[in-house]
Amino acid sequence: MLSSCVHQDEPIRCTQLSLQEAFHHALTDITVEGTLVFSLTIDSSGRLKAVELLRDLDPPLGDLAIRIFDQLPDWSPVVLQGQVHEATFTLPVTLEPAHPGSGYQVSWGNAQGEGISRSDLDQLAMEPVLILDLSGHTLPPAEVVFTYQRGSRTKTWRSPSRLTSSTRKGLKRCRLGGTLTLVAFVQQGTRFLEVSRSWTLLP
Repeated sequence: MLSSCVHQDEPIRCTQLSLQEAFHHALTDITVEGTLVFSLTIDSSGRLKAVELLRDLDPPLGDLAIRIFDQLPDWSPVVLQGQVHEATFTLPVTLEPAHPGSGYQVSWGNAQGEGISRSDLDQLAMEPVLILDLSGHTLPPAEVVFTYQRGSRTKTWRSPSRLTSSTRKGLKRCRLGGTLTLVAFVQQGTRFLEVSRSWTLLP
């Protein structure tokens, strides 16, 4: 698992979501889907020592996919009988189409349209983020990620469906004219689909 996920409640799920998010942002303009398979070697300090692409896709992603691992934090090293060891393991990463959550919608309080006021955002911060599925039922996402961008400044907050106090405090710092993007991760079997929505902060 990634070192940044070790102390999370569900470290394996946290690692899966982090990988999906990294590949999503790096391959945002690529529409191929399928499963890439990598071989990773993690040294005893948790650093990525070697990465090899064992199964590519058509069209091939090759070096582009391998370079994504350079953007990730260190990993948690393998511990056996109280001692850390270097380890090599196989890691599959499944890529979805460019809009994998097509048909799913973000349901967050009364948020509608492409703009949101400062006062509405304060109220929404107290509401859980839900996903409206193809049958019209709502379900909680595995995780939500808020990204606020204004000019060259970018802030990101991660939270479960019901927002944490730190995420609510972060949203209070969003200012007019910026863009708030919400990405919700929905689990389907062993895959995580992404459903996103963006708003401009209005007076």
